[in-house]
Amino acid sequence: MGEWADITITGRDKERSEQPANDDSELSRQVFTLSDMPPTIWAQICNDMLIAEPGRVGRDGKVVGQSLCVWDGPNVFAESDADHLKELVAFVNGQYRKTLAPMDLSGLDAFDL
Repeated sequence: MGEWADITITGRDKERSEQPANDDSELSRQVFTLSDMPPTIWAQICNDMLIAEPGRVGRDGKVVGQSLCVWDGPNVFAESDADHLKELVAFVNGQYRKTLAPMDLSGLDAFDL
């Protein structure tokens, strides 16, 4: 297996991001482009992290293909929220790398032949 490169946020997809037309309670959607198509396990870890911290980066968030979508209130997505998403993606990279590490099976004497 080759070296795996960390996933990063490369920018906001302005065409796919939507702001509410008026100041009612509609949710806005912010779509961030990821540097590569994430593996399924990586996306699941990220989605689990977004669920674990409701309200921190929006009301809901999910990896969809090569995008990270966040649904938020009618206000414009704050720069501090974008910074937090970058930190979250870096954390997910670390968690994913742990799944790539070889398992230590040295204590399983029952399987020695």
